Amino acid sequence: MDIKAEAGDVASVEELVRQHDKGKRLVTDTMVHNMVIKACSFAGDLIKAEEVYSKMKDQNIRLNVKTFGKLISIAAKLGQLAEAERWADEMVANGFALDLEAYGGLVDACAKAGDPEKADRYIEQAIHDNIELSVSLFTAVIDAHAQVADGLGATAWFERAVEAGVQPTVAMYNAVVNAFAQSGDIEQVDVWRRRAADAGVQSDVQSFNILLFALVKNGNLAGMKDQLEEALRKGMHLDVVSFNTAITGFADKGDIEAAEDWFQRMCQNSIEPSERTYASMIHSRAKRGDVAGAMRWFIKAKADGIKPTPFIYGSLINSFAKRGDPEGAAEVMQRAVQEGVKVDVTAYTSVIDAFAQSSYSDSAALCLETAIGDNIQPDSRSYNGVVSAFAKRGNQDKAIYWFNKAVESRIQPEVSMYNSVISSFARKGRVQKALRWLDLISSARLQPSVVSYSAAISACQRAKEDAVKVAWQLMQQMVEAGITPNVVTYNAAIGACIKGGSGTVIHAETLFRHMVASGVKPDDRTFWAVCRSVGKDRLAALCLELGVKMPRATTGSI
Repeated sequence: MDIKAEAGDVASVEELVRQHDKGKRLVTDTMVHNMVIKACSFAGDLIKAEEVYSKMKDQNIRLNVKTFGKLISIAAKLGQLAEAERWADEMVANGFALDLEAYGGLVDACAKAGDPEKADRYIEQAIHDNIELSVSLFTAVIDAHAQVADGLGATAWFERAVEAGVQPTVAMYNAVVNAFAQSGDIEQVDVWRRRAADAGVQSDVQSFNILLFALVKNGNLAGMKDQLEEALRKGMHLDVVSFNTAITGFADKGDIEAAEDWFQRMCQNSIEPSERTYASMIHSRAKRGDVAGAMRWFIKAKADGIKPTPFIYGSLINSFAKRGDPEGAAEVMQRAVQEGVKVDVTAYTSVIDAFAQSSYSDSAALCLETAIGDNIQPDSRSYNGVVSAFAKRGNQDKAIYWFNKAVESRIQPEVSMYNSVISSFARKGRVQKALRWLDLISSARLQPSVVSYSAAISACQRAKEDAVKVAWQLMQQMVEAGITPNVVTYNAAIGACIKGGSGTVIHAETLFRHMVASGVKPDDRTFWAVCRSVGKDRLAALCLELGVKMPRATTGSI
């Protein structure tokens, strides 16, 4: 029975429950139901586990610490920190104190969620509760810091483990090495690998894979390749992660030939490619917008018995989106839905962005509504894609509607979303509206960007009335805030001077001088705007004075 449970064979263990319910009392009620939850744990099936728990409650079957420990561990395995904490609260509410397994699950959930601060708090709480910390618990908290590339935090917990009398294992050393690998700190990776060797701790394939990852993170693909070549020459036992690291590294750099070469070598070494492998191959083609190539790898994955996962479908969707084919991306997503594959928010956002880039604002909004209907929680980028789509079409009402929908959904709008709304008003020359939304950025305790100010100044440029003073004030405001104007900012500000009277000539000249002095290179639009503001002869004199080469043609459009 225990073997079946550890294999995640929920059906077989449930058969035991049925025999138990028929009167064949093989074990206690609590034990048999806990065994089903244990099987769910190995299968990663939290929904089924919760059903078993509800049954135990309904039938007054005694609960114990193992019941809750397994439920917490399932949530941790799935990376669902909030669920793990919910079950911990339920455990306490039922009169049980958190034990080593419960704390272990909570810290592991923190690690997977990338929340080292909360992991630290749970460890300290366990110490306060006189829980004797295990090597696995220390490894989990070190891993929590590793997930956010916090090498110092990982090191601190490693030293605390040693001080507590824990004998470091290869897994503990690997967790610290991984913390530095995440930031590409090869020097510290080597330091900790040597420390493990000096302590007589034998490295394993995971140790080697972390080294490969560190080299890739550091951008040293040649070094990563050399390590793999040497390992193969020595006959080292490599696994799918070893080859996937190489394939993904080259795929991310757009080196399709190298990625495909390592795919072949993977097969030659009798390592079966995983869904991650195929997703990387699809991704390598997607980065180039090579839809045909991405589709070939998608078809090959299915032919090789790989069931398309959300990650694989997401990579394929991205290939269509990269090529600017929103309809193709949407069609692939529809196919995923038909095959019962629930793609994630990233895939939906790729489709939304593709529609937005093609100015299909209504389709972008429909895709967002579909995501919400499919119980996918859109993120800020998803909403920004829709807001941006309507903003580009000059539909301020719809842009603001979706902005407000994001806020209602408890999404904290990023500066880029505010910028989209500001730009929509700028296109219409509606200065006061643009200024109001610029102020809202600061009200939300965010920092306006150069794009924010450039868009607001652009509104001054397009305004029907003279808005030179406003543009000038905005330029001063952004400089005082430590934000460096770019060529777009200067062009908009100088362009605003065109509508002003003779008094604005000095503003245009001053802006041009400041632009050159700041090292911002004028472009054709700059020269055109300055020419319109101060006249061609004065522009020529300014260029001569400032050592700027004046183009022959100063006509064009802004």
